[in-house]
Amino acid sequence: MKKLIDTVKTVLGAIVIGGLVNGRDLAEEVEGIK
Repeated sequence: MKKLIDTVKTVLGAIVIGGLVNGRDLAEEVEGIK
């Protein structure tokens, strides 16, 4: 059971980090378009 919880935490962490990185890239692209 603990392994499942650790896996879920890892996946959620990766999604959050990926979202932050993508958000930053998107903001830079928007700034470049202006």
